[in-house]
Amino acid sequence: MKTALCIIILFGSLPAIGQSVQRPVLIGIDVAKPVLSLVTPDRPQFRLAEATVKIPIAKGRYLSIMGGYGSLNSDAVSRTVLINAQGGYAKLGTEKIHPDGLVTGWHGLVSSVHEQGAFLFKGPVFGDYSEPTFTRQRVSVGFEGHLGYQRTLSNHLIFRVSGRVGMAGLFGNRVDDIKAVFVPGLGYVIGDPVVVGFGLGLHLFFRTNPRPVAVSLP
Repeated sequence: MKTALCIIILFGSLPAIGQSVQRPVLIGIDVAKPVLSLVTPDRPQFRLAEATVKIPIAKGRYLSIMGGYGSLNSDAVSRTVLINAQGGYAKLGTEKIHPDGLVTGWHGLVSSVHEQGAFLFKGPVFGDYSEPTFTRQRVSVGFEGHLGYQRTLSNHLIFRVSGRVGMAGLFGNRVDDIKAVFVPGLGYVIGDPVVVGFGLGLHLFFRTNPRPVAVSLP
C-alpha cells in the first residue's frame, strides 16, 4: 500500500506531457505594388515588388524580414528636370500582432539608389527632347515604424493594410543640387541627404500549417 501511494505521489509530482500548437510562419507579398505597376504603366512608371516573412519569436511577436525592388521612371522634379530612380532594399525588424488584429512594429532599412537625371526641352512642334545630365549611385540607411490592421480570410490566408513613416540618410556622391525624389523601400521622399518617406501597404499573407509539438504541463 505504501509502495503504491509513493508511486502515485511520484507521478503526480512529475510534469504532464501535453500538446501545443506551434506558432505559424507568415509568408506574404504586397499586393498594392504590382497593381500600381499595371494601372500606371507610363507616367509615372512604377516597377515594384515586395516579399516578407514573419517568424514567431514570442507570443504575438514576430521577427520581420522584408525585401523588394522599386523604380520610378521619368518623374518630373520641375518643369525642366526629369529623374529616374531604382534599386533594391532589405528590411529587418520586429512586430507585434495584437489579438484584435492591430499590428505595430519597426524595421531597419538598407537600400541601393541608382539615379539618372535629364534636362527636358519642350518641343511644341517636333515633340519633347531630353538630354542626360547626371548619374549617381547612393546607399540609404535608416528605419521606419508601421501601424496596421489585419483580418483572417481563411485558415491559411490573412489580409493586412498598413501605413508607415520612415527616415533615412543617403550616402554617396550627390553630384549636383538635384534632390532625391524616390528611394526604394521608402517610396516618395522629401529632403536630401536626410530623407523622410511615407507609404501605404496592402499585404496578403499565407499562414503555414501549425504543427503539434509536445510540451510540459505543470
